[in-house]
Amino acid sequence: MRQIFMKGTNIHLGLLDVSDAEECATWMNDEEVTQYLQTRLPMSVAMEREWIERIQKSGQDHVFTILLQVGKDCMQHIGNAGIHRVDRIHRHGTAGIFIGRKDLWGKKYGTEAMHLLLRFSFLTLGLHRVGLSVNLTNKRAIRSYLRCGYRHEGVQRQHLFLHGEYIDKHTMGVLREEWEESYQKWHLKSIP
Repeated sequence: MRQIFMKGTNIHLGLLDVSDAEECATWMNDEEVTQYLQTRLPMSVAMEREWIERIQKSGQDHVFTILLQVGKDCMQHIGNAGIHRVDRIHRHGTAGIFIGRKDLWGKKYGTEAMHLLLRFSFLTLGLHRVGLSVNLTNKRAIRSYLRCGYRHEGVQRQHLFLHGEYIDKHTMGVLREEWEESYQKWHLKSIP
């Protein structure tokens, strides 16, 4: 039975465990899954276990499994989401998220997971701002981030090398009040 940390409508955030290493390593070695991630290096199961253990000990990183509710008592691990480099003095952090199950892309599960991650970041950690960076060609992610209240803040020109060409990286950020407004709109739409 998976440990649930935060419940949503269709998506829950669970505690990442070393037992998730094999599934995570499979996703991290799928070029299609990692094409938009900053880290695109091959990962063995042992390397993934070491990373999870290191994250669990860190006071600056909080990484969760994204769990899809598929039955009354059944959940599937479909990806990961985390808040990284948490600065408790200046009250900001950096978000990261991916859906490893490609058959579930485009179903707004990432948007719900990001809302839960931001709820944790703002209401539990007490952060004021959460930032992230996104590849310009990752249109689906950009739409999702905008639905969560993120705003474009800047561009790092030709920062990423993907499929033989240089691509701009966009920085986006969301303040607590911007997220609260977007969450109320999104939450009302998502209730059946």
